[in-house]
Amino acid sequence: ENRIAPWSPDDYRHNTGTGEDNAAAHLRSLTVGHEVIVPVTRGKLDFGP
Repeated sequence: ENRIAPWSPDDYRHNTGTGEDNAAAHLRSLTVGHEVIVPVTRGKLDFGP
């Protein structure tokens, strides 16, 4: 079964050699939408005091 980013990090062969084991999570993050939450108070941007 070919997958871009398998659910289990153990199933992802490119984890070896770099010392990191989260390559599948990085690839999954590229395939989902990004969102930004901007606070608005009384019709104006509210970034703090």
